[in-house]
Amino acid sequence: MKKHTIYKSEQGKVEILKIYDSNLKKWQVGYEEIDVTTSYGTTHIIKSGNPEHPPLLLLHGLGANASFFYPNLSTLSEIYQIFAIDIPGQPGKSVPKKVMKSPDNYVEWLIELMNQLSIESSDFTGISLGSYLTYLLAKSYPEKVNKMMLVSPPFLVKSKVQGMLLLLSHIIKKKNLQELNKFIQKLCAPESKVDSDFVQHMYLSDIYTKQFYILPKIAKDHELELIDHPTLVVYGEHENTLFDMNKAVKRSKKLFKNCESIIIRNAGHLVGLERPAVLNKVFKWYLSPTKNDKE
Repeated sequence: MKKHTIYKSEQGKVEILKIYDSNLKKWQVGYEEIDVTTSYGTTHIIKSGNPEHPPLLLLHGLGANASFFYPNLSTLSEIYQIFAIDIPGQPGKSVPKKVMKSPDNYVEWLIELMNQLSIESSDFTGISLGSYLTYLLAKSYPEKVNKMMLVSPPFLVKSKVQGMLLLLSHIIKKKNLQELNKFIQKLCAPESKVDSDFVQHMYLSDIYTKQFYILPKIAKDHELELIDHPTLVVYGEHENTLFDMNKAVKRSKKLFKNCESIIIRNAGHLVGLERPAVLNKVFKWYLSPTKNDKE
């Protein structure tokens, strides 16, 4: 199989995956690393939890990988068999065969992946970019998605001008660790302290990788109205650096047919790293098969 590596050097790959393996040592439950072949290449997955439990697919955010779900695995594995996925084109252990250039490519990849895993349908948790991919799948193949939790979804409202300027500034200055720290801090609540390994991972990824991904497009009203899956939208209260979180929540509750929302205090866009314990409580409440409609 022809490979399309995102890594610019073997040294860079080693340094990034060293952090990946270090994260795995923080997992508080047993796990297995597997590779699944699709027409888009080899997808690396961290599988964890009781195989008798229903499946939960985890899709990480832009620039991250599956290993950064380590704060959540102990909670989630009480309920699910977990499949934490390294999205191809991102700095993880997946090995793409070709570049995915369109939403349809990502949907096709997810369908192939689920077929190879013999998963007819699943609950999903997506972080930022991962939430967008979850939404795309639910829109195109609604029967494949049962319940979904969208954390910091970027496709509900347009980015603010200040948010776009912040991202542009990061692109220009991204090889500077000090500037990267400033950029990440602006994405977070003022009092948040993000895992230093995540900052180092992002820094190394900026230097040593050439990633590919799709930019989320703002969903149209009629597209959101198609979604009737039980859906939870989660934002940090300081998300407003990038876009108007209040408008996003209002729009999701108006257009999604079965939607709830939670705002996590003292957190920003990186809510999963800023307030993992709080997010775990939300996971356990919403994703539990025994959750009441009103709790």
